[in-house]
Amino acid sequence: MPAPENDSTPTNGPAPEYIYGRGISNLVDHLNGLDDTTAFMVGSEILNQILHPEHGALEKIADLLEAASERVRDSPSDDGWDLSADLQHAAEQTRDLVSSLHDDRLVTRTRSLRAAPASRPGHAPAVVPRPPIAPQRRSC
Repeated sequence: MPAPENDSTPTNGPAPEYIYGRGISNLVDHLNGLDDTTAFMVGSEILNQILHPEHGALEKIADLLEAASERVRDSPSDDGWDLSADLQHAAEQTRDLVSSLHDDRLVTRTRSLRAAPASRPGHAPAVVPRPPIAPQRRSC
C-alpha cells in the first residue's frame, strides 16, 4: 500500500522537489545494484559523466555557481558583492576538484579494474560454497 502523500517519514533519498539530487541518488542506487564487473565498467562511464573537464556535471555545476555569482553581484542589496565573491570562490573550488580528480585519471583507473577473483588472498568469495552432503544409507 503506498504511503499517504502527507507522510513525513524520512527516506534515504532527497525530498521530491530536489530533482537533481534525486537523479544523483538514482545513479548511486543503480551502481550499487550491479555486479562487480559491470559496476567497474558502468562506474567508469558515470565518473566520466561527472568528472569530464569540459562537459562533466561538476564542471557544469561550477558554471552554474559562476552564473549565480554574476547575477547576485548586480543585486541592489549590500550583501550582493560578498555573496558574489562566495559563489565565485565555490565555482573555483569545484573546478579545482574537477581538475585534481581528472588529473588523477580516476576514470581510466576505474575502467581498468576487474572483479576480484574468489581465490585472491584476503578476499572472501561473495557466496561461500557448502560442502557436498553425503547420501544417506538406507537401512534394510
